[in-house]
Amino acid sequence: AHGSKYIGDYQAEYFAYVGNFDGSGSGPSDFISGARLMGALPNRIFTIGFDYQNGVRAVSGAQDSHYDAWGVDALIDYKGFLLKSEYLRSNERGATGNKESWYIQPSYTRGKFVLFYRWDVIDTNLDTVNDSAEQTEHVFGVNYFLQPTVRLRAEYVLNRFNLSEDNNGKKRDYDNIQLSITTSF
Repeated sequence: AHGSKYIGDYQAEYFAYVGNFDGSGSGPSDFISGARLMGALPNRIFTIGFDYQNGVRAVSGAQDSHYDAWGVDALIDYKGFLLKSEYLRSNERGATGNKESWYIQPSYTRGKFVLFYRWDVIDTNLDTVNDSAEQTEHVFGVNYFLQPTVRLRAEYVLNRFNLSEDNNGKKRDYDNIQLSITTSF
């Protein structure tokens, strides 16, 4: 379900859903449900959203993990400058640990080019302090719009882990370059 309400120049939206998306096919209890509430100032200069999701996640070789996830996101869009950020936390009951993630991404648009930086932080097991599940990414990128619905993207990604070596002493940090072309319709 989806709906939108305007109060003068202010906008509010809601989304609610139920689905079976994990692909494990293990049964009707795999359904997830969730909702999102969003509010925007006039001309969408500032937008804020709140999310909630509940479901079952199939875990390979272990019992399924039941979870509740919630998040908040914000967006500021003003004269070519864009700042977006999101925080997400899940409370897991089962085979996996609690998870937490957030990012912040400033960007600047000039003509068909978008320059951006993104700082991602994720911890896929909050139950363990100073573990290998903590990771930070720094992404430097540029988008070029060939047409309004076709985008070329180049990113330089620095992946940094809380524990920089695995159990065998091998370095875990790495950098990579990602190139892509996307279309929307």
